[in-house]
Amino acid sequence: MFDHIIVAIDGPAASGKSTTARLAAQKMGFLHLDTGAMYRSVALLALENGIDVFDTEKINEIASTISIEFEPHENGQRVKCNGKDVTLAIRSQEVTENVSAVSAIAEVREKMVALQRKIAQNKNAIIEGRDIGTVVFPGATLKFWVIASTEIRAQRRAKEIKNTNIELLKVKLEERDEKDSAREHSPLIKADDAIELDTTNFTIEEQVDFVCQKILKKQNGGKTKVNEKTIEPVEVVEETKPATETEKTEAPEKVILTDESVQTEEKEESVDMKLEESSVENTDEILEESTEETADVPAADEETIEEIDEESVVEAEAEVEIQSEEAENFEIPEIPIEELEERKDVTPLGFELEELVEQSFRNVNPGQCVMGTVVAVTDRDVSIDIGGKSEGIIDIDEFNEDEHPAPGDEIEIFLKELEDRRGKPVLSKREANYFHAWKYLIKVADEEEIIEGLIQRRIKGGFEVEIKNISCFLPGSQIDIRPVTDFDDFLGETMDFKIVKIDQSRKNIVLSHKVLLEEELKGKRDELIEQIKIGMVLEGHVKNVTDFGVFVDLGGIDGLLHITDMSWGRVGHPRELVKIDDIIQVKVIDFDPERARVSLGMKQLTEHPWENIGNRYKEGETIKGKVVSLTNYGAFIELESGVEGLVHISELSWTQHIKHPNEVLNLGDEVKAVVLGVDSEARKISLGIKQLTQDPWDKVVEKYAVETIHPATVRGITQYGLFCELEEDIEGLVHVSDISWTKKIRHPREFAKKGDEIEVKILSLSPEQRKISLGIKQIEDNPWPELDKKFGTGTSVDGTVVKVLDKSLIVELPGEINGIVPLIGKQRKRKSLQEFTEGMQISLTVVEFNAEKQLIKLQNADLVDAKQDKEKVEEEIAMAKLNEDLSPETLDIPENIMKAIQDAEVEEGADKNQEISETDETKEK
Repeated sequence: MFDHIIVAIDGPAASGKSTTARLAAQKMGFLHLDTGAMYRSVALLALENGIDVFDTEKINEIASTISIEFEPHENGQRVKCNGKDVTLAIRSQEVTENVSAVSAIAEVREKMVALQRKIAQNKNAIIEGRDIGTVVFPGATLKFWVIASTEIRAQRRAKEIKNTNIELLKVKLEERDEKDSAREHSPLIKADDAIELDTTNFTIEEQVDFVCQKILKKQNGGKTKVNEKTIEPVEVVEETKPATETEKTEAPEKVILTDESVQTEEKEESVDMKLEESSVENTDEILEESTEETADVPAADEETIEEIDEESVVEAEAEVEIQSEEAENFEIPEIPIEELEERKDVTPLGFELEELVEQSFRNVNPGQCVMGTVVAVTDRDVSIDIGGKSEGIIDIDEFNEDEHPAPGDEIEIFLKELEDRRGKPVLSKREANYFHAWKYLIKVADEEEIIEGLIQRRIKGGFEVEIKNISCFLPGSQIDIRPVTDFDDFLGETMDFKIVKIDQSRKNIVLSHKVLLEEELKGKRDELIEQIKIGMVLEGHVKNVTDFGVFVDLGGIDGLLHITDMSWGRVGHPRELVKIDDIIQVKVIDFDPERARVSLGMKQLTEHPWENIGNRYKEGETIKGKVVSLTNYGAFIELESGVEGLVHISELSWTQHIKHPNEVLNLGDEVKAVVLGVDSEARKISLGIKQLTQDPWDKVVEKYAVETIHPATVRGITQYGLFCELEEDIEGLVHVSDISWTKKIRHPREFAKKGDEIEVKILSLSPEQRKISLGIKQIEDNPWPELDKKFGTGTSVDGTVVKVLDKSLIVELPGEINGIVPLIGKQRKRKSLQEFTEGMQISLTVVEFNAEKQLIKLQNADLVDAKQDKEKVEEEIAMAKLNEDLSPETLDIPENIMKAIQDAEVEEGADKNQEISETDETKEK
């Protein structure tokens, strides 16, 4: 659960959840998290950067780095993408056409869900969608399941889209609901704890108020009675009217959001909010009503339009938008063709000319095709007599180029009105042609005939096709059985089609060329399944290219050419070898007739490259190849397709210490190498690059003898020493202890830096291990044996502070010799040391001199505050002098006394060993 309020509104398309969420958020001062705007922002960034919306990897990169913010604004909430206001840009036609491809990417959906959760992390928010309450925010504070009847949802959608076919929308909505409910991931289902709200008979104000009342009740802990007046009113785009008396009687009772209803809800938390769908007896009458006369239908603007189908909404909207220019200028009454033909007052097309002449007057009705006689023809119009009180006039432009009316001709025209304000009949030749063309197309659709049409232009979601001067819609998915890369290639083409859907009321016709191709391929498919066998070599064309392989159309059945079966060599992506529509030869390597699955291979058409490999590559031979892979242990060199050799990291250089092959090689480099070994059974070839040159260590022993001095260049500095280059590719190490006799060097960088030219002495050399030990201090003699005379114990000397440490000082004594001044006693250690600075001259007393350890220990009087500390220092000095005086070199001890001392030590040692032995025996027992 959340500390703040999260309201999740789920439900099917066009149920009113988007409008409700937006207005409720505005009313409550909450964030409206528009999930659709987030996917549109990703699509917008891809289009702006010229990225293909089907490029999953790049779209996923955009979704991983995108920043989306929702900010309140006086004109409505604004959407910002990477700091830029994109509120209007994401609603462009181009974004609408491409957003479904973006939202279909699973990785993008995962990242958007994570981003939605992050945006609403610390905010009161209202979020709507189709899986918000079940997947994105399962722990939401409040959940609403908003539904409405399919009829009402279709009417709402029709108000958003011009010239929309309601019946087609109903079908699309039902198909979408079924698809969303049955999908494997995040199906469209009602959350168990969601409040069901049927908006079929709700006004938008009632919907919004209901949601707001529930939120206020939750904010008050379910105890405080909530009054509607506590909620500020919000402006609604479309006004509604109250239900008529008839509707009040017939329609189910609505939930009116008042104080009383809230009290009732407090008593009964399990009240079912679902309202029964109200019947709509005449959809066309409802659609023809004005905005002021429409009731209970929420308003919607461009920002609140939901996608019916993320993958097919573009196609669906395009289907309902296509109408011919002629249909926009007139409307044929909704009278079935069969009824028109049965009417006695309609002149049939085959009516004989003699019968027309005999009739002096006829009763005709508007909306019919009648026969008329051309009376006069001018440059501008044609006068026609239909047997009425006066003649009708038709513009000459309504006649086709091949039609040349002449006085006396009998022609068929369409009667729009019996009389206009001047008493003349209103006639149309174009609409008569249109009328008969529709009759013809209805007949073609009923009999499932094939019809020819011209693809005129591209439109939203597909093409506009002209048949008999009537514009029909061809969805982009119905033009071919294969994915289309360039739709413009079909413009101007005349093709065969089949009518798959026709709507007489809306004058919409949907065509398909794909169904014809599928019918044609069905026969070939059955025949191919009977003939196909493993080992057959077939020819096919590349239908689709994916990351894992290629789908090949074999003529009615598709086979999979996996990426591992395309080449004996390495293949990064199938598109490196083939592209869509390529004609390729493949071999059948597996076939499942029951499931009609065919596995194909392309590399199997050639011999395996490791056959007779020993004849082509011999040990010691120099070869050329391309670097195809770099690993921690070496580099793989492609010698030919399917044949690779390994250059181990130890075979890259004689002298360099290479940590990774990428220090000397790059992917794609053309290199030479020497064959070190060939194992045809294990399919391994060992290669070496350093063998191309002579081993420089062959001459190192002769040139760099031990104890010789040579110039060198500092190439590397570590904590333990300096790497010095004697010549190209020949390096040695100067250990930190071999830099100076007298100075205390804590790190080699105190002595030198990279690029410095110095002199070194060869201390040792190992050609087998390829190591050279160098020294700097060994160039000079060791001064310590002579220093005891100058810095004996108790000697007073002046020194310079060169380093202040935590518990000691490093000082430089005359002759560039370093000594140490440690702290002793319990005085203020750190505070005392802070009083010293580098470069300070201080007076010192030698406390200890050790030539073997190359150590001079000193003391400063300022660091000894207590009397006992001074006495301790003096005692240490005295003892040091005594030890020097009593050393074996200075004392003359008689031999008998020395022997007695030695015998006593031996006896004492034997006693100790005896005690230890007895103790061990006791432990064992």
